[in-house]
Amino acid sequence: MLTKLEYIVNHVFFPPKLPQSDDSSVEHDLAICDLVVRNARAFAAPLQCDESHWKPIVAMLINLTAIYSMSSLDKQELHGLVARLVKGDTLVIPVRAQNACVIIRRLEASTIYETFEVDPQNEQVMATTGRLVRLFPGTAFELADSASTSAFQRELASFLADMDVVDAGSAAFTTKAGSNVFEARDTADPHYITQLLSSILHGCPGSQPAEIERITKRVRNEILWHNAYAPWRRSPLWLVIRVSIQTALQRASDHGQAEYKAFMIFLLADVVLSGDECRGLPTDLLICIQNKIVRRLRKISDTVSDALLCRATEAISKVKEIVEDRWKDIRSQQALASPWSPESLDVTQDTAMSLLSSKDYLLTRLQQNDTSVSFCKFEPPKISRLTAGDFLHPKVVSAALSREPLIALTDIEWFSVRSLETWVHDNRSNPSACSAIGECIKCYADTAQRQYKGNPEDQSIMLLTIFLLWSALDRLAIVHCPLLASYSPEVPETILNPILLRKSEHIQSLLTLRKYLRIRHKGAKHGSIFSDKLSQTSFSIRYFLGPSSLQKLKQQIEASAQAERQKKRQEFTKFKAKYIKLTKEAGSMGHSHHNEPKKTRRGVCKKCSLTAEAARLKIKVHEWPLPCDPFSAQATVFELQCPPVLQAWRSMTYTILYDFCRPGLPVSGKSRKAEMLLANYEGLKKHCKSHSRIIYASSTKPFTQSHYSKQKIANIDISSILVNNGLQYQLYDTVLKRWVKGSFSDSSVDSLCKFNLQSTSPYYSLQYAIQGTMHSANQPIAEQGSVPPEISVHEYIAFGTLRSGAMVQWFNILRELRAQTLSFDRIEVHMLLAQAALETGNLVEQGLEWHHVLQHSDFSAALLSEVDQVLSSIESNWHHIVTLQTVVILTSRLLACAKEAEILEHACSTLRVARTIAFSWVQQLVHDLSEIKKSETQNEGISNHIRQRRAIEDCPRNWHRLFGQDAKPAEQGLTIQSWTFGLITDQDRIGCNYPNKENIGSKPQHHVHRDLLASDGTLIIQAEVGNDIFELVPDTAFRKNGGDFPVSFIRDYAHWLHLSPTSRSGRVEFHPLHSIWLPSEDNWVLTFSVMGNATMKSGNGSVMIDILSKTFSMISKCLDRLDVPSQVHITLDADGTLSAKLPRYNLAFFVNENKDIECSSLRDMVVDSDQSSGTMYGLTKQLVIRSKSLDKTRIGAPSSRCVIIPFGRGQKRLFTHWSPQGLSRSRTYPKKK
Repeated sequence: MLTKLEYIVNHVFFPPKLPQSDDSSVEHDLAICDLVVRNARAFAAPLQCDESHWKPIVAMLINLTAIYSMSSLDKQELHGLVARLVKGDTLVIPVRAQNACVIIRRLEASTIYETFEVDPQNEQVMATTGRLVRLFPGTAFELADSASTSAFQRELASFLADMDVVDAGSAAFTTKAGSNVFEARDTADPHYITQLLSSILHGCPGSQPAEIERITKRVRNEILWHNAYAPWRRSPLWLVIRVSIQTALQRASDHGQAEYKAFMIFLLADVVLSGDECRGLPTDLLICIQNKIVRRLRKISDTVSDALLCRATEAISKVKEIVEDRWKDIRSQQALASPWSPESLDVTQDTAMSLLSSKDYLLTRLQQNDTSVSFCKFEPPKISRLTAGDFLHPKVVSAALSREPLIALTDIEWFSVRSLETWVHDNRSNPSACSAIGECIKCYADTAQRQYKGNPEDQSIMLLTIFLLWSALDRLAIVHCPLLASYSPEVPETILNPILLRKSEHIQSLLTLRKYLRIRHKGAKHGSIFSDKLSQTSFSIRYFLGPSSLQKLKQQIEASAQAERQKKRQEFTKFKAKYIKLTKEAGSMGHSHHNEPKKTRRGVCKKCSLTAEAARLKIKVHEWPLPCDPFSAQATVFELQCPPVLQAWRSMTYTILYDFCRPGLPVSGKSRKAEMLLANYEGLKKHCKSHSRIIYASSTKPFTQSHYSKQKIANIDISSILVNNGLQYQLYDTVLKRWVKGSFSDSSVDSLCKFNLQSTSPYYSLQYAIQGTMHSANQPIAEQGSVPPEISVHEYIAFGTLRSGAMVQWFNILRELRAQTLSFDRIEVHMLLAQAALETGNLVEQGLEWHHVLQHSDFSAALLSEVDQVLSSIESNWHHIVTLQTVVILTSRLLACAKEAEILEHACSTLRVARTIAFSWVQQLVHDLSEIKKSETQNEGISNHIRQRRAIEDCPRNWHRLFGQDAKPAEQGLTIQSWTFGLITDQDRIGCNYPNKENIGSKPQHHVHRDLLASDGTLIIQAEVGNDIFELVPDTAFRKNGGDFPVSFIRDYAHWLHLSPTSRSGRVEFHPLHSIWLPSEDNWVLTFSVMGNATMKSGNGSVMIDILSKTFSMISKCLDRLDVPSQVHITLDADGTLSAKLPRYNLAFFVNENKDIECSSLRDMVVDSDQSSGTMYGLTKQLVIRSKSLDKTRIGAPSSRCVIIPFGRGQKRLFTHWSPQGLSRSRTYPKKK
């Protein structure tokens, strides 16, 4: 709620930041009147102005206040004010309902009547750049006293009183959906005052246009609105006051303009000087007030009086004082250091660890009776496979994908290739099959995207499977809705040209799909179902006019709407009669508060109460439920009960083409917000059946939810109540919150089916050679000057030209197999050859156009001959594993396309040889590993080559902490160096022999155990060293209640608990994650007992300070200007030195002999007790340090003080008058005195 002062500042000073909704109230406007009256009374004497000019102005302002305090003009009181005017008097009459003002000026033998519009229309304000130039007053007529009789004055007062209440004919109206409705957000047309009244005055006997001096004002105004019923406008009363004062002064004196400007400065200064309420204003408003006064002073700097200058200077000084006091508070807050009294610390006592988080867990695990390990044989769980019948039950498919995603994905892919045709035939009569297969597509695609990410070949299989399943959905949808066959399938015929396939069954499925798409496109005669342009050929219109129940539904909706409209007419008649009755009753009364104080007038006058009650009468509009356009109405009824088959087809087609075929592209079509969904529209939602992702929505609001929903009875007739439908429907995506129109123009799967070179690869500049076949063979030749040194010029050219031309790719491959210019053991070369061999390219009647050459026996024989030679050259060297993979791909691709039996037999023989070579390499490596005993680090490169690709899904948290997030254990029974693993489930327990320093290179056995979990279900991991058992403590045990240690001691270490059933004390050894299995004398060790005593020491003798102790709290608060306490390590070193480390910033501190906190990283620098750096106020993350011999050095030495500032992105928090920010990382800058 705005205070009166804030209202005055917003409307008088007009600051940059203004409210975003209407804040007008009579109470606040009267506060402006009081401010002006008070200053008008006090202005003349101190500034030595002519008081005879200001007495009429004060009387004018008092009358204006009295008139404005009424809820409506009273004809009798107004007649009295007009009749009592004498020479020199002015009466200002705002006619609020007409957005106009009448100024009556009494001369010696005549009276001048002036009128003008108060608030300009929205369009004029919004269209103006800068200020709006206006001329005041508008029309002005002078009437002789003979014409201005008492009867005339009485009729004038009656007319103005009526116009102050009735705005019929002048209120702003607008057109929405073809209906004229009252626009409450715009201003009224003042033509009843500026035109009608002016014409009446001009027609009176003795009337003539007044010869007056008009003023030009550059008016500032704004129309501001955000989620509000009415917009914010500058107070119209403030404009009326300024115009009336300025015109009065300008006509009373030649110096009236300067006197008006001086008065405005006087008034603005009074806002500051009248009390201390301004001290509560925000700083930005105070600066705005100060600047406004200064600008006003500059306008009259040559003529300003000393008294006015003194008053303005006093106001400016007061604002400056308030702002400087706030600035002083900010600087003092920055300079204030945390309390530091090292003499009050008991460091020895604070080395006792409280262990509030982990104590109970550690004691429970320490006191367990049975630490033995039971072993069991690994038995893999039985996995149920998906069958054709499961695809009618999407929940079964979804559960299988969640349980065993890779196996379920394989089942779906086999189904789409081998059993889909039979499934479609068997379910042609099942109407639920469409929605079922659609949901299965969604489940499959979501899982496949996660599992196949980054693998173009797997993603190609995913795309083929999706579109094969979509073709089944399309065929079933046409069976149940034959009309669909004459509309576009939306899927382009060539969309799958870039996919990578190596198996013949996949290629054949692709050809079948392409043939089906060609037939569908040929039969599509009526465009797209997703089009928003409606005509007789639109799907929704044709379906509506067909043999369905939709026409009957439309008739029911219209009949119901007609009945509701009849009720609304009766309601409107009733309200209109009540309004007329109240208005007449109020018109027959006079105001009953003439003699009451102004502050108690509102709310006690019977006339005002009746007038207000009549003004409050409103009626809800009735909106026709269907659009006026016949096609739009029919399409709307269709969408209300859209067939489920079409809903499934439309939603899934859209999902595939927009969600899955636009990888990496941003979501478009969000320029307009959907104001109303058809399913939520009150007038039709009872007729709406279940809807899917794609539905009808409107970018415009309905009348019933806009600010037009209720209309004032005073302003409207029945046509403004019975309005047309205001919604403009289009297809809308309820998931991505976007409009469907034009969604498929950028659909492409090209990026999913391309191998991408690493940016660090020397071949990276040749990515275009993998990307497509349209580049020129001359391009790599022209780029010889930029060839990386790791690649020869000949290889660069060979790499760049291999795919230059789609039809010659296989010839280039054959040539390179013979020439051996390319390094076939490079993964980049493998990607290039795989892309060329597997990309399907253009499809023709005979098959794959790009690979047609593989059907020629001569070429195939030559290719296999070269492949055999490559195999024989790499047989003895297992380092050519990449070359072997390339050979397998080329041969498999040839096997899928070749037709002659001799070629097929040769290709199979080549693959058998490749398999034999691969198996011999594995045997050789296993033999070498069993003979050579080296450290795990030395053999890591070898073991990675034979590690199997199977990963353990959903491993417990501790598994990843042991072996790293990317670790992939080998299959059951495969020994790699010194570890043997088995496949485990969430209920497994891992037991292992714990290697010590002496047997790091040995081969201890590791086993897999079941059904050994902690009571809370946490996986237990134990290791054995001789007769001792160590158990891995989960890091969650230390994190509760704020944590027992600094964060890095919990996050970056593995915590091994020594289990000893005979001992009443325990030990937890902290192992860095990079050496999680290796004990070390330098590791931190936590020692605790059942009695509660606990300490934590490192191998160098340092003792950890408890994170909850007074010592830790005091030191960490001194350093929290750099990092939070949970990131600070505080220890008591072996020599008795108290140290603190900030590992994230690589900074260290210690308490020196003078009891100062000294920085180890910056020599001879200690934390300063004055933390003011003299700059960057509001930045909380900065630490000032000084030379510890600062008092002995020369004042102003550059290195005497430094400020350490974290380096990173700021985080902003809003305070009362300033915004402190925090950063991360650190830099050190010298601070100059």
